[in-house]
Amino acid sequence: MEMGRMIEAKPGLSLTKHTIEVLDYAAKEFEKVQSSLITNVPEQELFEAIVISCAFHDLGKGAREFSFSEKKNFSHALASAVLANNSLPEIPLKDYIIFAIMGHHGTRSKDLFSNHINQKMTLKLPDLTNEYDNIRNYVKNNYKICLPKLNPKAYTPAETINRVLKTFWCGTGNWHQHSLILGILNLSDWKASEGYKRK
Repeated sequence: MEMGRMIEAKPGLSLTKHTIEVLDYAAKEFEKVQSSLITNVPEQELFEAIVISCAFHDLGKGAREFSFSEKKNFSHALASAVLANNSLPEIPLKDYIIFAIMGHHGTRSKDLFSNHINQKMTLKLPDLTNEYDNIRNYVKNNYKICLPKLNPKAYTPAETINRVLKTFWCGTGNWHQHSLILGILNLSDWKASEGYKRK
């Protein structure tokens, strides 16, 4: 991919490179966790949910509306969650993946993204698809997990938010399980971002 066409996760840092760093930190952090103390979900299924969360967490930065300087009008976390909702099949931990992506910058209250519920998303295609395909290949080669193709159209932000609200505020969502997936995503993203700041 040409440098001028890369999607940036941080100024001057490609989405692919940042996401790979997050994925590698997440794999190391998962090895330290005794997940059986928190959930009865099989370890491989839980690991896959964490990997998928990491792979999708910043894809919303591939929207034309995203800006590093003006973050109030567009939530890349919500846009990333919408892309995950669009792209992932109905697997058992899909709601946990979507919610972790939505919350990876701290938004977890019941008024979930009320300021962004109608935000529009115009994706930088094919550049975002190229970055995501790089991430998919890395995940397949290094973690033996097959990510789905990117589906840019289907659900809206409102539908994605309502899905999470239904599961976690009106349903039987396991908050401890959510905290584990989100916690590893957050910690890994933070570690990768700290490494970026030191360069």
